[in-house]
Amino acid sequence: MWSLSAGYVLVGGRSTRMGRDKALLEWRNPRDAPNESIALAGHVAKIVEVAAGSVTLVGDPDHYGHLGFPVVDDLHPGLGPLSGIEAALSHTAADWNLIVACDLPNLDPGFLRMLLNRKENVVASDSNGPALCGVLHRDVRSAVAQVVGSGQLSWNGFLDRIGAVRVPAASPKILANINTPQDLVTHE
Repeated sequence: MWSLSAGYVLVGGRSTRMGRDKALLEWRNPRDAPNESIALAGHVAKIVEVAAGSVTLVGDPDHYGHLGFPVVDDLHPGLGPLSGIEAALSHTAADWNLIVACDLPNLDPGFLRMLLNRKENVVASDSNGPALCGVLHRDVRSAVAQVVGSGQLSWNGFLDRIGAVRVPAASPKILANINTPQDLVTHE
């Protein structure tokens, strides 16, 4: 029997603008534990787990296994988020899969559940365009594999190819990501 939904957090990026691994950045969440910090990926994983009922990290198990969540290998390391999405959709037994980047610390579980409840291929979007935060049916795995195999690694192109619906975020803050050291200072 297939489960209805699963959650995945992509952690295997290069973090070139940050200059160090974003997934392992120390993150403080004053609402939950004001005097404690965890890895940014762990913080995001907890949000995804609340929304989807499960969470798996997609990246190098040797590098991220210590975070305390299941980890599956990226199928084609270095090829960007579509490769990680292919890995998630190859791993899943769920119909609908919440897949997000590890650098979105302000995600809201209620918003993510709303995306899952739509039961269609959707991506959260704001004034900057579609974020790496969406819900995909496991049946689009062949489409993402074709895109990755062709070397055409455009997130927007893939979304257009599968007809993903863009859903506006409830607030611009929800999709604010951490790409640079300045972004990290701004979010603290």
